[in-house]
Amino acid sequence: MIWTISQFPELDHLAPDQRAALLKNLPRWTYWVIVARSLALAFLVSGISISVTLRSFPPEVLIVMHVLLVALVATAYYLSQMRDLRRLMRNEIANGFRGQRPPFCFSCGYDLRASGTPLCPECGRETKTF
Repeated sequence: MIWTISQFPELDHLAPDQRAALLKNLPRWTYWVIVARSLALAFLVSGISISVTLRSFPPEVLIVMHVLLVALVATAYYLSQMRDLRRLMRNEIANGFRGQRPPFCFSCGYDLRASGTPLCPECGRETKTF
């Protein structure tokens, strides 16, 4: 699943004011920088690989190879950066609930607001107080 920053599932469990405060801490350009980095790396990797194989394949094959390689590298790097950003946001959310039990399970995302047990009913993991 490819997310934009505002669609991280952890944000669904926050009150609107908490969600707005967390997203306000991120510069507006963060998402576009991630997209630009992904595309820049993809075109760099593809350009290097095409220049190495330039004489080995006909131009039609090189174009297809270039497009596929750009799509593959850009997607992989984009998802990697979004995973890292999601981890940072989860840490920030956990810090916001310091001394309290968070309203959702950090393992599976289950809504824990109605649950009083120390274990997540969905995945069985212990819900920690941060």
